[in-house]
Amino acid sequence: AWEFESGSNANMNIATSGILVSLLLPAINAAREAARRTDSANKLRQIALSMHIYHEMHKKFPARANFDAEGKPLLSWRVHLLPFLENETLYKQFKLDEPWDSEHNKKLIEQMPDIYRNPNVPSSTMTTYQLPVGKGTIAEGNDGRPMSAISDGAVNTIILLGVNEDQAVTWTKPDVCNIDMEKPLAGFRSVGAGRP
Repeated sequence: AWEFESGSNANMNIATSGILVSLLLPAINAAREAARRTDSANKLRQIALSMHIYHEMHKKFPARANFDAEGKPLLSWRVHLLPFLENETLYKQFKLDEPWDSEHNKKLIEQMPDIYRNPNVPSSTMTTYQLPVGKGTIAEGNDGRPMSAISDGAVNTIILLGVNEDQAVTWTKPDVCNIDMEKPLAGFRSVGAGRP
């Protein structure tokens, strides 16, 4: 049997429920934001670890892209890291001698692995995880750099970045995140602002 309250008690219960919901909503949103931050931080850690495994195998970190004979970048470092992120099957589907937007390779864009998906970016093909590129960075030049070329040591060197959502790129595209040494933090997400 169902019992219904009538009169002022029912109105008070509705009002109380409304107040409780309005008090809980910020806590729920904060918990969701913390979960997104944790998810993004874990993905960055996994990608960085796979870069170190890549280094162990190839004696250098991945280059920002692979290049054709004329020096044109073809596919992003993220594609070449796939075998180290348990995605070798997807990696083998790419034509490495063709650009990211060739007829064949652009069909694979939709298969972006979850590891490259930032929880704050709704697109299923865009990523905010990038390599820093510029003089003195891990991705200086067109070839991967060995650990021995990093004068500050790996512990003091940034090998991976999370950029603002408005700077997200197609995950296979060899776009780069150029570092302006005059303003090195320009364009990067601020964890302190509550974003991963």
